[in-house]
Amino acid sequence: MTQSRSLRGRSATGISRIFTGPCQDGTDSSRKNTCQDVEGNYFAAEDDGFLDAVAAALDQLAADCKTALRWSHDDANADAAILAAEQSFCTIAAICKDAGLTVATDVVGSHHDLTARDHTYSTPDAFATSRVSVNTIGEFTSSWTHTPANDDACQPDANCKYPPPVPIQRKSLSEAIPRSTEEIVEVELTDLLTQSHEKMLSLQRVFEARMAEAEQSREESEHRHANEMQALQEELASSRFAMDRIKHELLNSTSRKLEDMHSAITASQKVIEAGMKDQTRYWKSICEELVVEKREMAQKVAEERGRYTALKAHLVNHDDTVALQPFKIMRVPTSLRPLATHARALSSAAGVQQPGWFNRMLLTNEYNLPRLPVPQLEETVQRYLESVRPLVSAKEWKAHAELANTFKDAEGRQLQEVLLKRELKQAMGRAYPFSYIEEDWDKMYLGGRYQSPINVNPSYGLLDETDGNLKGMVPRSAAFVRSMVKWWNKVKNSELEQDNNQCMAGFARQYGTAKVPKKGVDVLTSHPRATHIVVMRGNKYFKLDVLSPDGKQLLSQRQLEAQLDSILNSSSKGDHDDLDLSTLTAEERDTWAQIRDDLAAHHPVNAESLEVIDSALFMLVLEDRNPSDMKQRMELSLHGQGSHRWFDKLQVMVQPDGHLTVNFEHSFSDGTVWNRWLHECWHDMRDSDSGFAPLNELPEYAGATKPEKLSWKLSNNLVEDIKKAESHFADFSGNLNSEYLVYKNFAKSNCKKWKLSPDGIAQMALQLAFYRTHGNIAPTYESCSTRIFHHGRTETIRSATHAAEAFVKGVENSAAVDTQRELLVTAVNRHVEMAKMAQKGLGVDRHLTALNSIANQSGISSDFLASPVRAGSTNFLISSSNVTTPFLQYFSFGAVVPHGYGVGYLLHNKSINVSLTNYKDSGISDGKKFKKVLESSLDTIKALADSPAP
Repeated sequence: MTQSRSLRGRSATGISRIFTGPCQDGTDSSRKNTCQDVEGNYFAAEDDGFLDAVAAALDQLAADCKTALRWSHDDANADAAILAAEQSFCTIAAICKDAGLTVATDVVGSHHDLTARDHTYSTPDAFATSRVSVNTIGEFTSSWTHTPANDDACQPDANCKYPPPVPIQRKSLSEAIPRSTEEIVEVELTDLLTQSHEKMLSLQRVFEARMAEAEQSREESEHRHANEMQALQEELASSRFAMDRIKHELLNSTSRKLEDMHSAITASQKVIEAGMKDQTRYWKSICEELVVEKREMAQKVAEERGRYTALKAHLVNHDDTVALQPFKIMRVPTSLRPLATHARALSSAAGVQQPGWFNRMLLTNEYNLPRLPVPQLEETVQRYLESVRPLVSAKEWKAHAELANTFKDAEGRQLQEVLLKRELKQAMGRAYPFSYIEEDWDKMYLGGRYQSPINVNPSYGLLDETDGNLKGMVPRSAAFVRSMVKWWNKVKNSELEQDNNQCMAGFARQYGTAKVPKKGVDVLTSHPRATHIVVMRGNKYFKLDVLSPDGKQLLSQRQLEAQLDSILNSSSKGDHDDLDLSTLTAEERDTWAQIRDDLAAHHPVNAESLEVIDSALFMLVLEDRNPSDMKQRMELSLHGQGSHRWFDKLQVMVQPDGHLTVNFEHSFSDGTVWNRWLHECWHDMRDSDSGFAPLNELPEYAGATKPEKLSWKLSNNLVEDIKKAESHFADFSGNLNSEYLVYKNFAKSNCKKWKLSPDGIAQMALQLAFYRTHGNIAPTYESCSTRIFHHGRTETIRSATHAAEAFVKGVENSAAVDTQRELLVTAVNRHVEMAKMAQKGLGVDRHLTALNSIANQSGISSDFLASPVRAGSTNFLISSSNVTTPFLQYFSFGAVVPHGYGVGYLLHNKSINVSLTNYKDSGISDGKKFKKVLESSLDTIKALADSPAP
């Protein structure tokens, strides 16, 4: 056996090569048919059936063993694999028995009795009984050591094929295989089967070990999970206990705080009730004093009248010349003026006791907005010099720049330090003024002695009504008044939503505020608790209560229409219905202040009528004139064509066809505030979505009284004053020319497609139109809101930039189209930059105004501030403003300088609406021509913007 190939350690597929040997002469003829494998080994073909069967069974056994090893961690799969391996082993034993080989069938025990498995053949001693004797083995030595003379002797024919395996039968195998071969096979197979059994036992032990590990791991995992679950349950119990404790503490704390709040509220109510009682007693005593004083005054007047009558009779009897002299009514003696003084004091005192919401909106920084910043002096001077460059020659600009730089380093620095110290002090005080410019700005509005109409008060024209139920003067007036009052109720209830990070202080005085003329500077009085409006029809004034005395009920649409109809149909006549007292508000302010004092002092009824007007929510004007075109509508809205306008109050004016206009008292608020409240009122009137919370309906006020006609008692001097005012206002308003342009060749939507600012496009059109009309660049003012700051109002955008000048001259000098377009884009973008800086409070004019005010107060002279170039830069030949909002048709105001233009424009999606004003006596400005040139300038810009980009 030393030269035989052992089955130990060989694969099952190599079994067929065990019974091989060189071809020998003289053997059975069937053994002569031999074949050689790739290793040069020879085997008999007729042995292939048995050997192939054994090889196939061993292959299956090896595969099943591998499967059993792979599934050793899975009980169910491992059991099935081991059963399969046992079945393969039994198959091998059966094959060997069929071949006459002795195989120990009890080598493999039952898979289901692992602990009782027989290990008899697992040792060499136990296995020795199955081996053949040494003598027997020696009989086969020569047959295994013989080698053929050459390899070719046993090469198969080219066409030779292995015959298929013959089914194994006991008889045929016994006959085919000699005894020596059977013994060899028996030994080798028994050895191989023993190894397979050992491998199976090893696999079983691995399987059992892994099962034990898995069981231990499972137990450890369960134990760990149990511990974790117990810990979580303990933590949950602890958390529940803590939550219960916190809940208990919170309930106790809340209960205590509620009790404290209730106590505080009760105490406050007692204090308020006591204060109200004191106030009631105080005002009652004042009223009683007034009644007594009125009686005393009436008695004195009667006594004076008696003395005067007696004196007149005496003079007539003693001097005939006296009777020929015209009788003149003298002004009211000063002894009668305390009554008017008390009336004004009453109004002023009422203004002091304002509701909490009013004081909070006006006097506190409820939205924690920043103060308007004081710009750095160097930056302001730099921006200023850039703004005046297009307005003067290069030589003038150079000289002025030297003057400005000297100012910056000398008196300007001194003024800036004073301004910064003042601003710091004001900021720490947290009271009025709420910005470095507010006091100077208020003085400008209230201290200006010029007329309010045209110069101060602007006007809006709203879109005409399409709803048939609201067409006509009375239905539309009633609907809009109701919406305005509902909006005011929203303000009073502190329900007004904040505009995007903007100051809301300007809304506090929208209604109930009057500008009262005083010598030198006017004053504002506010009556936010007012429940009435004043309706003006021609020269008549009517007090109309639209709210209940407590302000919680409102007239219905039907009731309000009935009240307005009664005013239109009123036949009551007064002593002076032929005079238009409203024209007094159009006089220069010092003149009007004197006349108003005289009017109030002349008779108590005049003071009462003035008080009713001052304290009204607003004025409603029912226009009796029917304009024929939009130009006349604009004129009526802006200045009433010289009559029937009370310019010290907010006025809503409705024309006979229902055209709705608004005239604003401008001293305390600006366009963005007007747009907001009009936006909500407009949508409420038309029952459409405003984007804000809807205005709440108020219960119907059923106890309203009829409108009360206001009375006036006039002296001859007052009559003359009124007639002069009528003449002055007619001349003043008649000198203003108004033009209206609706441009539709392009609009806001086109600007968006061009990716150019609509406002920048409009400003460049104004620059081009002015240059084409007058041949020079115009100092230009465009208003910009600064409401992102506390009590912010406006800043100036100086639109006449160096880039704008380059664009205008490029167009007029017929530069290449690509160049013109590039200049347009540059100019528009520069305008946008200037607008953004102004919005941040980084303009020019407000800062220099504050410095100039300090210089005047301190007696500090400055050649720069007094220079003609600076004065010329504020001579705004174009004063413009953009208040675009969808419900407006036009926005009109007067030119601010004698030879300039007032330009209000609206940039709608499909049109650009422009209102132009200029003074007819200018001799330089020409509104009609400017309108025509502006239209052609817009066409020029459209052509450039539509041209392809280079």
